[in-house]
Amino acid sequence: MAGYLFAVGIFLSGIFIRIIDLDLRSLWRDEAWVAILASSDSLSTAFFTQWPVPPLFVSSLYLSVHLFKNNEFYLRIIPALFGIGGMALIYYFCLKNLGKAEAIGALLLSSFLPVLVAYSMELKQYTGDIFFTMLLLIIADHLLQHKLRSLMWWGILAVSGAIGLWFSYPLIFVVLTTGLVSLICIYRNGPAGERRRLLFCWLAVYSVHIASFLLLYFTVINNQLADANLESFWRSTFPDADGIIPYMKWAVLSIWGFFEYFWNKYTLVVLPISLFGIIELIKSNRPRIIHYWGMIFLFLLISSSLHLYPFGGNRANLFTAPFFIIIYIAGMKSIWRLFRTTTIRRMAASLCVIILAVQMADAAIYYKNNKGYLWYTQYPLMQDMRTAISVMEQYRKDGEAVYVYYGGDLAFEYYSRYYYKKPVSPLIVGKNHRDNPERYADDLVTLIENRKPFWLLATHIDPGEIIYIDSFLSQKAGYMGRPFFGKNGALLVYYK
Repeated sequence: MAGYLFAVGIFLSGIFIRIIDLDLRSLWRDEAWVAILASSDSLSTAFFTQWPVPPLFVSSLYLSVHLFKNNEFYLRIIPALFGIGGMALIYYFCLKNLGKAEAIGALLLSSFLPVLVAYSMELKQYTGDIFFTMLLLIIADHLLQHKLRSLMWWGILAVSGAIGLWFSYPLIFVVLTTGLVSLICIYRNGPAGERRRLLFCWLAVYSVHIASFLLLYFTVINNQLADANLESFWRSTFPDADGIIPYMKWAVLSIWGFFEYFWNKYTLVVLPISLFGIIELIKSNRPRIIHYWGMIFLFLLISSSLHLYPFGGNRANLFTAPFFIIIYIAGMKSIWRLFRTTTIRRMAASLCVIILAVQMADAAIYYKNNKGYLWYTQYPLMQDMRTAISVMEQYRKDGEAVYVYYGGDLAFEYYSRYYYKKPVSPLIVGKNHRDNPERYADDLVTLIENRKPFWLLATHIDPGEIIYIDSFLSQKAGYMGRPFFGKNGALLVYYK
């Protein structure tokens, strides 16, 4: 009973830190374009988006902001709910497959791991990837272990996979994995007299999955892939095909990247423990956990080799986080089991608890200061366009021009609808000249040729570019800038 109460306390704490600050931060650039989609006038516009966002995910955002209120809380509550659901599913999976103590350890990590908390508080789809990955694995595992003859459970697997694909693109790797594992299970464990019926069930389920994915691909994904920026953004994660040695080097560095992404500088401690965990799972009566995740990583590796999907530590692979949590916790159990005497076992268990306690304490520091001692990736991003626009509304006079630095274009588009009551005219939205900052002068020509005062509004800032723009205006155009707001990743300057 005490163990379950402890688990409930962890779970409630995980929920608390995910929802307490949902509306305190402005949407940053990547979040803003998702918010703009969710704020579309029609559901079909949001559903058939050209942006690389799963259609049912953005549709759930659309319903949230149109049924309730269009603000940061009701936009971010959907990723937060997926994050909370992911915590529960990771706990349940470990409880059924590892044990009560391991499940509590996994719940502790999934509740407070900084990167998982961060994406539960961001307007992104990646917590949904974790949720549907674990949901499909749990359903498939339960079906194969206990309900192989149940038509109802085959139907549940069919529906969950077919719908989940429209919420989560990387779920295709899980669908392929469960398909292969279930086929092997039918041939190895299925009753000989019912094998034909089970094969028919398998064929029906995965026909539904394939049909769902093909429909998704040709109606939505194919249009989203037309964005050339998408492939170029992930190009650096794809392998070097010049030879086996460069390829192996890339693979090793990519696997290291997974650990570093999830564990930051704790990787040096977590990696050897995780290797013990993999050995523990293979030697135990639960090798299917390694079978599931081994196939998922194999499909990921193949897709990256074909330049179709990134492989390595990044947000696109956040759905693999449960695996790294599971092998880490299993590794701690393995180390504890190495020792035979009760005293040394207690010392080993205490050491494992201390390691987890240090990581959680550092996570608490991280949440307070946006940076811990060994958790060093800074999430979530602060780009306070909302406050900058509110300040500008107080001081801007009618007719004064506004120049929006290109990094703040999408956030300005969203917040100007709800936080700025006056029409913004004239308005100039800058272009991206990151490779040639001198071109920013071209954006400013129409503002400075009339020698009239104007406002510069910027978020998602490259400091060097802002310095160039300010020096150009002051030294070559004779303008003097007066900052009105300049913190939390946003800048508002009045030039005259």
